[in-house]
Order: sequence, then structure tokens, then C-alpha cells
Amino acid sequence: MQKLFSLLLFSLSAICATAQVDFGEFQFEKGYVVTNKGDTLRGKIKYARAYELSQRCTFIKDGDETNEHIRYQPFTIKTFCVKNEIYESKIYDYSPDRPDGFGVFMHRIENGECKMYEYWNSDKERGFTQVFLEKKGKMMEEVGFFMFKKQMMSYFSDYPQLQAKIGRNAFKRSEVQRIVQEYNSFKARKV
Repeated sequence: MQKLFSLLLFSLSAICATAQVDFGEFQFEKGYVVTNKGDTLRGKIKYARAYELSQRCTFIKDGDETNEHIRYQPFTIKTFCVKNEIYESKIYDYSPDRPDGFGVFMHRIENGECKMYEYWNSDKERGFTQVFLEKKGKMMEEVGFFMFKKQMMSYFSDYPQLQAKIGRNAFKRSEVQRIVQEYNSFKARKV
């Protein structure tokens, strides 16, 4: 009986120790920060949960022997990159109490003529991911859940073949990235 109790106690200790490691600490990974002046600073960035990366970048500059943690908020830097994921300072929303807008870091998923971003919104009781598109000469636009086909046909109206495919229900909302990739390929061929 005592052996069973000891085995059970040992197992519970191992589970608790593993749980603390999994949830308690985050790794600093190699990355870089692009300042508002355009300088690139190399170092290590805290690779945290998506909602944390959308709010701040915790950075340790290469060669800093003090290991000073510098915390950047959106628009105090242009961009940061960690684990080959690029996050850019973007205005999420305008409101009367924030005339300059509410700044966040958005994860850039696609680059090209049309950029695609994800933003982990944690303002509500539950967090959720939002998808945004941005083209030159157009305001950034959130991809909606309702009237998706109509929105995409309008947004990509300068590429009639893609517009027709969208109209024939060739894409679901979960395939926005495929639409953006096809659009960017079309634009790259035209150059």
C-alpha cells in the first residue's frame, strides 16, 4: 500500500512540475526590431501568447550584458520579427476618446500588393482572431463573417478573373489567404 501511495505521490509531483514549466515561462528567441527611424536592432524577443504579442514586444538587444528588457508598445517601433513571424504597428480602431486610433501589433501573414494580417483581439471576455486586408490606396479592412462573397468581390474588383471565381463560390471564408496569394501572383505578373 505504501508503494502505491509513493508512486501516486511521485506521479502527481511530476505532473505538477511539468504543468509549471509549460505555462509559467516563455522563451526568448532571436529576432529584430525596426525602429520608427528605420534602424534594425537585433537581439532576442520574448515569444509569448498571440494576444500578448499583439500588445507589446519585450526585447533584449544583442551585446547588452545587463540583459535589460525593453518593452515596446505599438507605434513606439514600426515592426518586430520573432521566429520568422512579422508583427507591424497598425491602427486597429478609431474612437472619439482616441483621436489617433487604438494601436496594436498585427501579425503579417501575406506580403505583396495586398497584405493580410491577423490580430488576436482580447478585449472581450474571450479572445478571438480577426483577419484584415490592406492594399495600396485603400484603408485596411476587416474580413467579415457575413456577406463574405460580396465583400471579396468588391475588394478584388481590379482582377476580374478572381472576382468571377469568388462569385462562383470557389473560396470559403477560411480560404482568404488563397485569395490573397492568387491576387498577389496576378499583380506580380503584371509588373
